[in-house]
Amino acid sequence: MLVMIALNAAHGYDEVNQAQKPGYFGWPLFVGGNYAYAKYDFESKTIGAKADANKPMNTSPNNTGKTELPPVSPPFVWYPYAESPDFPLVKTGGRNAMAGPVYYSENFKGKAEAFPDYFDGKLLMYDWMRNWMRLVTMNEKGAIMDIEPFMENIQFNNTIDMAYGPDGKLYTLEYGTKWFAQNMDARLSRIDYNGGNRPPHAELKASKVSGAIPLTVNFSAGESSDPDGDAVTYELEIKGEVQSGATDFNYTFDKPGIYHPKLTATDSKGSKSTTEVTIIAGNEPPVIDVTVSGNPDYFLPGGSVNYKVSVTDKEDGSTTDGKIAAVRVLTTLDFHPQGYDMTKIAQGHQRSELPGKLLIAESDCKSCHLIDQKSAGPSYKEVAKRYSKDVKATDVLSNKIMNGGSGVWGKLLWLRTRS
Repeated sequence: MLVMIALNAAHGYDEVNQAQKPGYFGWPLFVGGNYAYAKYDFESKTIGAKADANKPMNTSPNNTGKTELPPVSPPFVWYPYAESPDFPLVKTGGRNAMAGPVYYSENFKGKAEAFPDYFDGKLLMYDWMRNWMRLVTMNEKGAIMDIEPFMENIQFNNTIDMAYGPDGKLYTLEYGTKWFAQNMDARLSRIDYNGGNRPPHAELKASKVSGAIPLTVNFSAGESSDPDGDAVTYELEIKGEVQSGATDFNYTFDKPGIYHPKLTATDSKGSKSTTEVTIIAGNEPPVIDVTVSGNPDYFLPGGSVNYKVSVTDKEDGSTTDGKIAAVRVLTTLDFHPQGYDMTKIAQGHQRSELPGKLLIAESDCKSCHLIDQKSAGPSYKEVAKRYSKDVKATDVLSNKIMNGGSGVWGKLLWLRTRS
C-alpha cells in the first residue's frame, strides 16, 4: 500500500482558492502553498519522492481517472494552525477558511443603504473557527493587492455563511457554540453600512431607583456620548410629561407605582437613541446591618463566627421591634475559592470571570469543548472527572493543549463540504 505524506507541511493547512479557469488545485498531493506530499510505503517503511507541482501524477491504485494531472494552480490564501508568515492577519489556532462573497456595486445602484463603491470588486473571506472577517482587494487580474480587517471589534460565533442581499446589505449566518446541535446562540444577522452620521449613545443615571413617596429623583444624562463629537440635546419623558434640557433633570414621584423614565438623545444632525431606567416609588429599601462578635477580619479553620443581622424597614418595621420575623431574613455565607492567596482574590474581584474561564473564552478551545456538554470533544467536566486522580494531570493536559492529542476519547467522523 502506498499513501502520500507531507514532509514540509506538518502543520496542516487551510486555503482559499481562486478559480479563474478550470484547474487542479493540489489536493491530495499538495497542501497550503503547494507544499508537496511524498509517497510512503508501509511495507518497506520508506519515503519516496515528493510530488512534482509541474507534472503531478495520480498513481493511486484507487484512481479511476487520469494519471497525469494538470500543473497545480497556485493557492489564493493559505495558513496553518500556527502564525502565518505569508498572511499575518489570519491569526492562530483552530482553522476553517471560508470564502465569502465579492461585492459588485453595479448590482445595487439606487439602494440608499448599500455598501459604498469602496467595496466594489473586493472579496470578504472569513474563518469559521477564528471568527474573523477580512476584506481582500484585488487588481484587474485577480491578484491580491491588500488584506484588511473588517468589523474587527465585533464578536461573531462561528460564521458559516454570508451573502449580500438585494438591498446591498450584508447578511451573516452564525452556527453557534456547540457542534451538531440546535444552538440557541445561532443567529441570522444583517450588517448595515452607515456612511455618514452615527447616532449618539444615550446613558441615563438615577440618584435613587426606589424609595417612599414623595420620592424625588435626580436624573443625569452626563455619561451619554456621540461617536462623531456632535452636540447632543436631551429629553426626559416620565408619565407622558417631557422635560428638555442639558444633562440634568429632577422629578418627584407622588404616587406609588413602577415607572420607566425614558431619555432621548438627539445629535445636531437629527440622529436619535433612547434608554430608560426603572423607578419603584412607594417602598423604601430596608437597611441591613451585620455585626460580628470577636475578630471580624480573620477566621481559622475549625473556629466559629458569631454574628447578628438586624433589618429596619420604613414601611414594615424592624427585627428589633419584632415586626419583621427572623424567618423573613435570609442569610447566606460565601467564600473565596482561591483560598489564602490574596493576589488571586484581588484578581478575581477585578475581572468578571475567573482567569481560566477568561483564557478559554479568548481562545478557540470553545470551538470543540463546552463546560458540561459533549461537542466535537469532551466537556470540561468530563475531562476533570477522568483526570481527577491523576497526579500528573496538569502536565499531561498542558502538553495536550500545546501540542495536541487524539484517540483518548474515541474517534469522530467528520464530513466537510465546500460549495
